[in-house]
Amino acid sequence: MNPGQRRGDLAQRNLGDGMRGGKNNRVTLNPGEYALISGTGQLYVDRGLIEIFGAVFPGGSKVRIRPGKQFPVHAPDEVTSVSSKGPLLASLVKGDPIPRSWRLLPELFLGRTMPKLMIVGPTDSGKSSLTTYLVNISLTMSNRIAVIDSDPGQGDIGPPTCVSGAMTRSRLIDLRELRPIVVEFVGVTSPSALPEGCISAVSRVADSLFDFGVDYMFINTDGWVDDGGVEYKRRLMEVTGPDIVVLLGLKDRAREFEERTNARVVCVDVPDHVFVRSASVRYRARVFNVLRCIGRPKKILVDEGTARSLDATAEPGLIVALYEGGKFKSLGVFVSRDSSGGAWMYSGADSFDEIAVSRVSVPELLAILKEREQGEVSR
Repeated sequence: MNPGQRRGDLAQRNLGDGMRGGKNNRVTLNPGEYALISGTGQLYVDRGLIEIFGAVFPGGSKVRIRPGKQFPVHAPDEVTSVSSKGPLLASLVKGDPIPRSWRLLPELFLGRTMPKLMIVGPTDSGKSSLTTYLVNISLTMSNRIAVIDSDPGQGDIGPPTCVSGAMTRSRLIDLRELRPIVVEFVGVTSPSALPEGCISAVSRVADSLFDFGVDYMFINTDGWVDDGGVEYKRRLMEVTGPDIVVLLGLKDRAREFEERTNARVVCVDVPDHVFVRSASVRYRARVFNVLRCIGRPKKILVDEGTARSLDATAEPGLIVALYEGGKFKSLGVFVSRDSSGGAWMYSGADSFDEIAVSRVSVPELLAILKEREQGEVSR
């Protein structure tokens, strides 16, 4: 088991030895069996058929498994053989890892006209997994599915310090597979630091996505539910107007959500098997997501006029947003001031004419970006 993973009801049979670190190591699932897969690598369906979060993969399929989460693999109808490449760990689990309350949710909205669902729950309660499952089920009815990632700190779709939105026409097992088509920079990694700004950003993302033509919309929220978090979510509900609010593990607080909304509030269970991430793991994920946004690092000197938003208090490692013509292009990382009055920074955009400053500094990014830059030069 992974550190922090909730044990639940694991069977004695463990498939990990067959899949850990090897290439094309095969394991077999009998009809009706479930396994939890985690690690990093590729999962191949050699024979039969598997289901992951409602997405069906027939024989011959290849599924990428990303780190930091675990995935419930189900062999529904026939003996299924899967193999792996990379350090994957699989554990057989008794019963369906997806709660029955999740399985019943689609009955509430499938076939309705442009339903909008908001997913709410504490940190590591399964919000992204539930969103993924509902997206896949909705794809059986439409290929115009919108997903809003409203967590500026631990988002799956867009970069940290941002609220983002994506459209999908294809099955997925991980929201990290989506690429944002709308990004709103908020400059914080927790909505508690800028609640009204985050609410406005989510509203703008939703409005922009509707311009693409949407049949189903899912708003995946952050894990802030204490010390003002519920009031923030209620404000978010007022602005975005969801038809259904799904509460994960918050049954005792349902009345607080029902008091100020016309939406239907539905309580569902937190899965028995939840991949609980430590603070250090969450921090590393945030660093990785900034790096993913920047891509190949380019250290550039920004002229004094463009760098005017960077005052004397700017710290090395400060995350900034880069705009061109008022449109978000990418993130950047401030390095230092230059004697000319300009500023050195690592840029994720080839061109930009405006810089917006966040409240977040990650000095560790500079060492990583410098190493990547040197690697690019040596090629």
